[in-house]
Amino acid sequence: MNCPDRQVRTGAASRAGASRRTRACGGDSAGGKNDLPADAGDTLKSVLEYLKANAASKATISGFHDPSGDKAQNEELAKNRAKAVREALKAAGIEDDRIVMQKPQETTGSGDPAEARRVEVGIQP
Repeated sequence: MNCPDRQVRTGAASRAGASRRTRACGGDSAGGKNDLPADAGDTLKSVLEYLKANAASKATISGFHDPSGDKAQNEELAKNRAKAVREALKAAGIEDDRIVMQKPQETTGSGDPAEARRVEVGIQP
């Protein structure tokens, strides 16, 4: 069973250079968790396949949090969640220089709190 704050969504990319975005949510700001959900490997599978098939492409990773609680602490949690995704990509064989950690201008995510707590992975073709 997926808890809402661990929801994962994958978008499709076109060959015309549109970015592929994957949401890999983990933990909650109230509990201070930044671990990946059990199904993160399945979620990241399409991103990994694309990166492995396109050696010039890079992954961009951004972490988000919900609006509750201390903003500085939430930003740190969002960064740590993004780092967990970076480590998962590296463990799957993606070189460090092909992974770009990108702090969004606004780290407070949109939607309900479960949707707001997420990591987004994009592809730069």
